[in-house]
Amino acid sequence: MPVQNQPHNLTPLDQPRLWFGFAGSAAAWLALFIADLLLAWKACTDLPNGSGVLSVGWAIYLFVGVTIALLGVTIAAGIVSFGNFQRFSNHASLLHTEATGREEFMALGGMFISLILSLGIVWLGIPLMIINLCTRAR
Repeated sequence: MPVQNQPHNLTPLDQPRLWFGFAGSAAAWLALFIADLLLAWKACTDLPNGSGVLSVGWAIYLFVGVTIALLGVTIAAGIVSFGNFQRFSNHASLLHTEATGREEFMALGGMFISLILSLGIVWLGIPLMIINLCTRAR
């Protein structure tokens, strides 16, 4: 059955919303990975209690705060993607969608990327509850 792909009337606000929904969670996951590396490097220098600037305890609190904030960004990107999908899709349900246009594809892809990377962000934060930050860094 041929699908009629009609161009959508995009407002100037739609392009940033599409890109935030599609790439926002990936950027948040990358930022968390970099923050993890930098905090572990700064807190776990050769001193036994961490560096004088940032102790291991404060690094863990800061990392948990950054993790929660970036998890919020990922959830927001998923919500924006779902709103974009509802606006641009020709199908009412996710089970019967085909994502034939660019806007539909970006919205549907953003929802799946946000779901998968939000789980990745949670899994990246779990080891701090079990393993010492400096042990994990070495």
